[in-house]
Amino acid sequence: MFPYAVLSAVEAASLSTPMLTSLIDLLNKALYLGGVVLIVFGGVTVGTNLKDHNGPAITGGILQIGGGALVVACGVLLSTISLS
Repeated sequence: MFPYAVLSAVEAASLSTPMLTSLIDLLNKALYLGGVVLIVFGGVTVGTNLKDHNGPAITGGILQIGGGALVVACGVLLSTISLS
């Protein structure tokens, strides 16, 4: 019974490849968008706090920019996955 369940799971995965591909594409676009939004808001945070010389907030903005860059990098890494 177990090998049959594995075989049917493999068959189901091969049948739903277009759906899985579109899901990965959607996740990829969401990661790009989320990363860019984090980078923009981090830049705004750094810019507004530079004039006030607010050190902790500048650090938070720089970390937010770095986090956004990591999210975009995950989107790039996800786009390299091939399901064929």
